[in-house]
Amino acid sequence: MPQSPRTHRLERESRAAFERLLGDRFVYRREDPDYAIDGVVEAIGKDDVMTGLRFYVQLKATDKEDLDKALSLSLSLEDRDYYRSLSLPVLMVRYHSPSEMFYTRWISEYDPYFAKGGMKTLTFRWLETDRWNEKRADQLATEAQVFAELRSPNPSLPRPLHVVTEGAFDLTESEILYAFREAAAQSSDVIEIRSGPPEGGAWVEVDDETVHVNLAKITGATLHLTEGYSAGDLGEAIATDGLLMAAPAFANVGQFDIAARLVIAFAPHSALVSNPEVSLALQGIMGVARRVRESLELSDDLDRSDEPSMRQAAFFFTLPALQHSDSLGESELELHRKTLKHRIIRRKQQDDKTGLARELVNLANLHRRRGEGRKAIRLYREAAEADPDYEDRAHYWFELGGVLWMDRRYEEAADAYQRSLNLGAAPIAEALYADCLLFVGRYAEARDRLRDFIDNQPDLAGEYRLKKMSLDLIVDVLGITSQTRDIEAAVNASPRVGDGVPPERIIQNSLRQLRLDALWPSAWYNLGVAAGKQGSQKKALLSFISGTILMPEADLDLWTHSIFYAWTLGEKDLLRDVLTTARRQAGPPLLRSLVKFGREQDVNFPREELLREVDTILADLPAHHAAGYTLRIIGSAGVEEIEVKE
Repeated sequence: MPQSPRTHRLERESRAAFERLLGDRFVYRREDPDYAIDGVVEAIGKDDVMTGLRFYVQLKATDKEDLDKALSLSLSLEDRDYYRSLSLPVLMVRYHSPSEMFYTRWISEYDPYFAKGGMKTLTFRWLETDRWNEKRADQLATEAQVFAELRSPNPSLPRPLHVVTEGAFDLTESEILYAFREAAAQSSDVIEIRSGPPEGGAWVEVDDETVHVNLAKITGATLHLTEGYSAGDLGEAIATDGLLMAAPAFANVGQFDIAARLVIAFAPHSALVSNPEVSLALQGIMGVARRVRESLELSDDLDRSDEPSMRQAAFFFTLPALQHSDSLGESELELHRKTLKHRIIRRKQQDDKTGLARELVNLANLHRRRGEGRKAIRLYREAAEADPDYEDRAHYWFELGGVLWMDRRYEEAADAYQRSLNLGAAPIAEALYADCLLFVGRYAEARDRLRDFIDNQPDLAGEYRLKKMSLDLIVDVLGITSQTRDIEAAVNASPRVGDGVPPERIIQNSLRQLRLDALWPSAWYNLGVAAGKQGSQKKALLSFISGTILMPEADLDLWTHSIFYAWTLGEKDLLRDVLTTARRQAGPPLLRSLVKFGREQDVNFPREELLREVDTILADLPAHHAAGYTLRIIGSAGVEEIEVKE
């Protein structure tokens, strides 16, 4: 939305005033265009030499009279994430026109306790103590220097952390200092506790209401203490909790390994992990740092607690293993299995049927993600026996349908997906249900289901548009609306192929196979080869697509031929669908297979042109990552779902 003339004038005047305020210590360079950043400030050293010490500025002016309202700013999460991605710190500057005062606060220092917002925004808030004073310019230079060091690949350790307090919880200043020194011995290679005024801008401030860790005002984390909080007889709890809060402070500037070391040292002894928001944040640190083994060990330790909140935290600390499940080493994988099995044994000993069902599903999900369908099926069934409420949950039948599919129990999988749809499953369940009908041999019914899904979910339908094309061939061209698939007979009817066999004979024999099993991939492949020899490129394309899209496993040769014919015919939309699906199913070997295919062709074949167009399309597609997972917290209020991206 364009700015009003009044707002534009206020912004322009505030920028000029801020530049004057910086004085001769800094040079201010305006950004143009100024997407989310207004300018770059660089410090000037002795003899007017530029130091290279820089930070970004985002300046927002307001003419609101009410100072409390004026010091709040609605900030999009997109902008917040953008600021976090930058290599330089971002200083948020607020100009309050009625008082002609500036307020400054680093974006990484905001306190989420006050940052209320919605799904797409948060409220950034300046404090009255952030008002500009005559010392602020020097402080900015120091803080930017600390940020540069903290963002370096190897910041100096241990970091000095000064304890700033006037006493709290009936503990004196020295007693709190001693408690922090004793606790910090658990991580003496990361944190060194000091007394006296902060040096280097790193301190932990303790009072009866908050514990605030601050690293040069560049990054920090605040613990707001609730009524009834126990600091420990000699302050041991407040010290442990305070040092644990340093972990998210380091994570805010990308030092996840340091942050993880603090989690490993202090989380086992801190009651803070009983707070779901805290434990979720801490496991996120462990996940980014890829501290899978330590996180699982912490999970197993926490799960021994008699407190339900600690056992829930124990579950959260299994998530880094789930996040990295595709790259776990054998020892890590075995530890993950063992940790989940320990949880199952404990729930049986506690006679906790609901908890037992939850842990059985967690282990089943591990096997599901590892492609071990048969093991997962047994565990899902046991979970429903322990807690029959699972049979009333859409996600249970959706996940069970997936593992039944893995085990090629297509009719049972179709029933599971149908039940998930009846309970309100996500739209993709409709396509997966159609997939099951397809493999059962109910082709016309599967096509009808896919047609509805494609119409309603076009953005998700790339693979299923291809399958519908194949079903059109089966139903409309071959005239097979349903079929009891005879795979063994199709194998025995494999035709002789080769250079000496006429295309007509290959087609005749392949059609005979498809009458036995319309999904038989080699029959479709041979039809594609025969159509190519006859010069019917469109038929070849449809045959090769059918051969690969109608089989559970990826066939590189079939995908390569499908890509070639879609490109040759100039079917760009179809080529995009083929490449999207092929990349997901075949993975990195696809491109090598395509290169090999091009090099096997005639010397005049334009293989570089083909490869470049494929690369252009792939570059335009959304990045293909693991799909992530859904975290479900099941309690008395129902099922809360949190989408976790990998």
